[in-house]
Amino acid sequence: MIVLAGTDLDGTFFNNQSRISDYNRQAVRDWVQSGRDFAICSGRSLPTVSQLFSHDLRVPGYKVCLNGGIVYDKDDQPIMRRPLDNAVVLAAFHVAKHYLARIVFFAEHHAVSYTPGIMGRVRGNWHNGETIKITREEDLVRMLTVDHVQFYKFTFNGIFGNGFSFALAMKKIAALPIHLSRSNRFFYEANAPHTTKASALHTIATTTGRSMANFMCFGDYENDLEMIRDVGYGVAMANAIPKIKAVARLQTVDHDDDGVGKMLHAVLAGKIH
Repeated sequence: MIVLAGTDLDGTFFNNQSRISDYNRQAVRDWVQSGRDFAICSGRSLPTVSQLFSHDLRVPGYKVCLNGGIVYDKDDQPIMRRPLDNAVVLAAFHVAKHYLARIVFFAEHHAVSYTPGIMGRVRGNWHNGETIKITREEDLVRMLTVDHVQFYKFTFNGIFGNGFSFALAMKKIAALPIHLSRSNRFFYEANAPHTTKASALHTIATTTGRSMANFMCFGDYENDLEMIRDVGYGVAMANAIPKIKAVARLQTVDHDDDGVGKMLHAVLAGKIH
């Protein structure tokens, strides 16, 4: 029996307007009412994921945030935190500053960003919540050593017109002791080593005495790969990249056609075993 369903947000549970459709919302409520668990497994921050549960879905659920850097249970209690090493944070900042790239560090409830002071538009996506902007290494050092802020993920963006420099920067970033995943051509996400959505789900399985073989998870891009590969029922969206489809056990329709909700209803109807 599938006892837990977990889903990525962007390109998966969200539609093209970055919203949860009425169909997907009701499917999750039906799923939870059946006695099964639900998890949001996202690169997004805890405040964003918590708000989706409390204000939109209105069901209890597990919160896998920042690609597995932080995990909260159904009672909003933390069950896992895997912060980046402070030395890695500072090294990544140096790379961003030297090669003129944008970097955003994510703490539990806020983000800290550095954007180079050059003309250009940032490639890819970035955090839209509460963000503290910094320009000096001293500001970051103070946060780490005086305020004891812990960062669980950073994102790394290229700048339009700065592709060659970004390629050099990524070689430096990839050499750091991190887990690195790609969210689009010029947008990367980094966590502590061995920290993925799959490692977060393993923590949930361990704390609940369940098996990941009985988990169903949905995804579309590289930061979902380990999760889709390691659960018993990995589901690729129709719009997923080939790498995800290659490791998925099942495939559902496009994220803008309620692919998550339709698969959940198929399970509840006994069509998926």
